[in-house]
Amino acid sequence: MLKTKQSTILWGRVWALAGLQGAITLAWIIYNAYLPKLLTDLGLPETLGIRLLIIENALAVVMEPLMGSLSDRYYVFVGSRFPVIGAGVIASSALFIGIPAVVIFGNPTAFFQNLLIGVIIVWSLAMTVFRSPAIALLGRCASAVELPWAASALTLVGGLIGSGRPLANSFLLSNFPPMGIFILGSILLLGAAIALRFVQLTDSPIREPMRYQALSLLNILVFISGLGILVAWGTRFLFDAIARVAKSQLGDASVTGMMIVVGIVIAVLALPMGKLATAIGNKIALLLGLATAALGVAGLGLLPQLWPLWLLLAAPGFSLTVNSVIPHVLSLLPAYRAGLGIGSYFGGFSAAMALFTILFTGVNDLLTVGLAGAASLVTAAVCVKLVRA
Repeated sequence: MLKTKQSTILWGRVWALAGLQGAITLAWIIYNAYLPKLLTDLGLPETLGIRLLIIENALAVVMEPLMGSLSDRYYVFVGSRFPVIGAGVIASSALFIGIPAVVIFGNPTAFFQNLLIGVIIVWSLAMTVFRSPAIALLGRCASAVELPWAASALTLVGGLIGSGRPLANSFLLSNFPPMGIFILGSILLLGAAIALRFVQLTDSPIREPMRYQALSLLNILVFISGLGILVAWGTRFLFDAIARVAKSQLGDASVTGMMIVVGIVIAVLALPMGKLATAIGNKIALLLGLATAALGVAGLGLLPQLWPLWLLLAAPGFSLTVNSVIPHVLSLLPAYRAGLGIGSYFGGFSAAMALFTILFTGVNDLLTVGLAGAASLVTAAVCVKLVRA
């Protein structure tokens, strides 16, 4: 009788990580939805939110790899990343409640205005403390072959919650007072971290970690950061193209609905895409996803009237890309460097978001958006093909 291969995936750890990923996504959705109201309630201009977003992303460029590297040191010496994760989650949860509290108990004076800006920036820094160390734990949840299948749980949960972003402003602001919803977000963040703590096992400290030559490690980290930049730009251009096509082909009223449906489809497709990547190899899957998504976004720019066809390419291609990129980053470095690797990717992603508004302000027409998105994704595919650990 033939024996079936037993899965190596530790699903308890995976779903706990997915819960934390979902809580992080929800916290940012709440923050972005309420930020304009909180600023104006305290007498600050709503446009300040854009500058704060740029500052937050710029700080994340440094903080993500720094915190990832710090968690690597804990992993080497004590066999766990949770000291960094726990500290970051506790600080983030407390500061998250502090954001609306400053507005509710303060008044439109310079002191409280500066206090609000300070709390917001410190909160965004605290959020960068634990994200990279937490996602780095994914590498200990499955074998390298099955890692994309495990990663699909995180992509699914984060994607489903993120798909509600287009409705967040109207729904949340109309139904929930700021303090209540911020407290809920804080509780969910703490709860997810507690659940993760219960299923995490401490590994043995690494007495003699393998040494990388400085130049080799630097080359890999530069590549990982560049990949984060290119995927971020590809993401922004793709969703911008989808919104523009929905508006031009179906009318203004269809844009929100289209974005929600596409977000849900991309999230749900993560499950079969994870299985596909496990079957054909994650690097091949990542290249396939980038190429397919690039073709889809280019088609949206070139022939928008055929948008259903291009979405049939872009949605699964992008889902495969998002689901495969983290396992690919983890494959380039050993476990004791995973935090630095993931932090470098998220740092690159944040840098791209900070620079996007500055570099691409003049990119307004659909054709340019489509071609720019395709160029970003194709360049990312070239990097994945050429760079090896």
